[in-house]
Amino acid sequence: MQIIYHLSSFLLYYPLVMSVFWLIGALFYYFLIERKQTAIDYNKQREGITFIVSCFNEAETITATVTNISKLSYPQKELIVINDGSQDDTADVLLKLKELYSFQFIDLKQNQGKANALNLAAKKARYNYIMCVDADTIIDDPAPYYMIDNFYTYENLGAVTGNPRIQNKKSLLGKIQTVEFASIIGGIKRAQSMNGYINTISGVFTLLSKKALEDCQYWDIDMVTEDIALSWKMHLHNYVIAYEPHALCWMIVPETLRGLLKQRIRWAQGNQEVLIRDFRKVFKKKSLPFWFLFLEQLVSIVWVTSIVFTLIYLLLNLNFH
Repeated sequence: MQIIYHLSSFLLYYPLVMSVFWLIGALFYYFLIERKQTAIDYNKQREGITFIVSCFNEAETITATVTNISKLSYPQKELIVINDGSQDDTADVLLKLKELYSFQFIDLKQNQGKANALNLAAKKARYNYIMCVDADTIIDDPAPYYMIDNFYTYENLGAVTGNPRIQNKKSLLGKIQTVEFASIIGGIKRAQSMNGYINTISGVFTLLSKKALEDCQYWDIDMVTEDIALSWKMHLHNYVIAYEPHALCWMIVPETLRGLLKQRIRWAQGNQEVLIRDFRKVFKKKSLPFWFLFLEQLVSIVWVTSIVFTLIYLLLNLNFH
């Protein structure tokens, strides 16, 4: 019973302690960084950006995404779209879009995974900065300006992750995730920024340095979540990841419990893969803030696992009584 008591205390107090930590970190970030940001100077000279969109069975959403990127006011840009062996009409839709907009089209006949598609496109990129965008995402016009300006502010910056918001808010799950992304996830990224290490860039919407990508040997094709894996490789290569709350994009989230569960299991598996792969490298880095990020991720996995075992224990005891 003593073990159950300690376990229940851990399950109760861990999220409370972390919530306070994230809240304090987010407040520090707001007052020290976010509040001081000035309005965009649209006339400022900036380097070009290569936008990359990888799509698999995205016939319903890819038109809006390609149209949105093509019409952004950012002056120097190119767009590369990869059809990753889609089994629907994605390829046909993209061929029709090429008649309206100028972009490179890579048509893979077999699905080889998002990481492979991104690697192919990144190596063809004309510019030194690469914006990865999901095929169901709409970008706010000021977002690229906000994001690239971070590279002129911070040294050794590898990536700038944006601030995703939700398009499909009508369902209950959509509304819950709207609150989650606007407050909880945004707050965590702000707090992690103050610690110096962000756990993961957003696969939906991130601006990357091509040099950092090359140094990290691009995306891993053998990892479940290529964005989490790349984030930790950047940390280990001494690149900084920044969060830009003013850079908004609008994405589509799962609206069924099955879809949401599948997404979250994938995220959890991706985190576990990275922790296992980089365990020894983390301590070789000799960085206390990085060790704290590692410990935070490790304890969160223990917490989730403890909840599962606790629920199983309670169910078994209910059946016996």
